[in-house]
Amino acid sequence: MDQKKLALIHIIKRDLHLTDEEYRDILHQAAGVNSSKDLTEEKFSRLMNYFMRSRHYRRHPNGITLRQKFFIKDLREALGWDDSHLENFLEKYYHRKQLDNLTKTDASKLIQSLINIKTHHKGRAPMIDLYYWPTPNAHKITIFCEESNLEYRVVPLDITQGKQFDPEFLKISPNNKIPAIVDHDSTLSQKPIAIFESGAILEYLADKTQKFLPPLGDPKRYAVLQWLYWQMADLGPMEGQNYHFTQFAKEKVPYAIERYAKETHRLYGVLNAQIASNDFVTGDQLTIADMAIYPWIVPHQKLGQNLDDFPNIKRWFKQMAQRPAVQKAYAQTDGIKK
Repeated sequence: MDQKKLALIHIIKRDLHLTDEEYRDILHQAAGVNSSKDLTEEKFSRLMNYFMRSRHYRRHPNGITLRQKFFIKDLREALGWDDSHLENFLEKYYHRKQLDNLTKTDASKLIQSLINIKTHHKGRAPMIDLYYWPTPNAHKITIFCEESNLEYRVVPLDITQGKQFDPEFLKISPNNKIPAIVDHDSTLSQKPIAIFESGAILEYLADKTQKFLPPLGDPKRYAVLQWLYWQMADLGPMEGQNYHFTQFAKEKVPYAIERYAKETHRLYGVLNAQIASNDFVTGDQLTIADMAIYPWIVPHQKLGQNLDDFPNIKRWFKQMAQRPAVQKAYAQTDGIKK
């Protein structure tokens, strides 16, 4: 008997919590032998067919069957989901974290849901329309989409020509700012959902894909969100003022230039201390906090900041810049001119 097939039998036996006596009874009944070593190819097939049809194919009388588990595994792989993605999906929609805790009925519903997701996404237009112009806030969203392999379509919106004030766009983003998205495949509504503000978009997409943000109830979620909001409330606005008074203001105002340069420097110091012992902003995993902050560090030279003064940021910044998804996110809009 092939060693791989013997290993499969062992896994099934362990997964079903069969005693040696129970397994021998099944072996004798299904295949007419007393030991796995005596199984021929034909008898092995008979044993597998028995498991597929019998109550022994599940842990509990009304529980998920092993056949269903194998089917779900194949669907998960076809969708490109990892184990944590599936676990988060189970917890969100079935209030379970493990497949073994599903009933057979729930497992059937899960299979149908996964089939629908797979079928719905095959060969169709991107689910996300991203209203975009090459700015730090918009780059956050392209980075997320590339890192998560999320289908999206860039809709260029030339803010230098006032396109953000078009009435149709204001229905999507009433604050006339980019980025904004329209999700044509939201799990929250049968109709498309429009979302503006880059932080809200990142949080929405992270919850939608179950990636780069821990689920509700996990303390690590709030560690990520506080740094996302730090970027939104502190780093972004202060750098924006810095950039305005040093690059665009017709009248040079020394007080303003000095004020916002110093505040930018202070905020870099806060970030430098935070990532001193971390690979990423909140730990050893990439999160939406990194995606939000990185585009605002890209223009550091124009903002009068030297990364040599912030060695931890310099290390992290280089690491982020080398990520293929980040490079693809920036290259995605090479043809769009400011």
